[in-house]
Amino acid sequence: MEIKKIVVIHEYGEPSHYIGLSHYASKNNIPIEYRDFNILKKLKINIRRKKYSAIYHCLYDFFWFLIVFLKPSLLKNTYCIIGIAPYDSMIIPINRILSKAKFTYHTSWLYWDGYNVPKKRFLFNAKIKNQWERFLQQSSSIATVTYEAKTNLNKYYPFTSDKTKVVYHAFDENIFKCNQSKSNSFSIIFIGRIELYKGIQDIINLAIARPSINFKVLGEGTQSTLLNDAEKKISNLHYKGYVGSKKVISKYLNESDVILLPSKKIEGWEELFGIALIEAMACGCIPITTNHKGPVAILNSTIYESFVLSESEYEQNALAIIDKLCSDPAWRADLKLASVTLAKRYNLESISELWKEVLKYD
Repeated sequence: MEIKKIVVIHEYGEPSHYIGLSHYASKNNIPIEYRDFNILKKLKINIRRKKYSAIYHCLYDFFWFLIVFLKPSLLKNTYCIIGIAPYDSMIIPINRILSKAKFTYHTSWLYWDGYNVPKKRFLFNAKIKNQWERFLQQSSSIATVTYEAKTNLNKYYPFTSDKTKVVYHAFDENIFKCNQSKSNSFSIIFIGRIELYKGIQDIINLAIARPSINFKVLGEGTQSTLLNDAEKKISNLHYKGYVGSKKVISKYLNESDVILLPSKKIEGWEELFGIALIEAMACGCIPITTNHKGPVAILNSTIYESFVLSESEYEQNALAIIDKLCSDPAWRADLKLASVTLAKRYNLESISELWKEVLKYD
């Protein structure tokens, strides 16, 4: 099948997850567009924030989904990429929408036993599972973000084995590149949701423990007030809030030596394959993370394997690493260079080639 158009259908609309795909499409002159199906939630948020262009986008998506639901044959000559959480009940209308289309399912989820899932439904559970099996059977191919996700999916749905490929997230090396100059100063950064399960309290504690080191935090979430209050009391803790510009984020990363990722597992969630970690490493940041599946997939069998820490000992071991990095500038410089080298595995060209292999499936 010659691909004439690609449509990415995603719950929240994450073009950053598909820049490798976009790069492939651009090289081959294939138009690509993005459609978000979590419309009501996004509409309420954007109405509250008075983001009128985003409201228009939500309404446009609503009518797009309505039209292709009523007439699925409109997607007959379109190749679809679907990003949807396992066992989400939205699979029922999506199966109808995709009934005439070729499509690839794209997922980073690690557990396919039906129990540890992000979208739990108690009503019509058997029907939803049947719809999911149908969805997986009808997919032309499946792209998982890690080998562990592929292995687990293939274990519980063996018929997916021959059509599953691993396709990592990519970073844009035109934006995220190392411009760091030699400096005796030492700085630490965190980028992500400001939530307790992202280890925000650990970051505050580390900042208190090392008052001579600057800690920058970028992001927003339900614990933003906690960080605002902490910033007033801790002079070396700097909360920047949400930063939307990738170029500004790259600037902050290039000013930093270490990126912290002290995530905590909760029911239905752990840190998966994170773009922010790769982007930070591309800018020369040294990662110190907890041993969740995503960071392990990136850092296992590398020079950073010992920088992947257990949740219970994260603060203690992170401080030991930080102290050694501060006292040994030559070692720090070597590790920063290793970060940049490791990140190159996930550049646009490398990941676009993986998408090319996925889209060959028929």
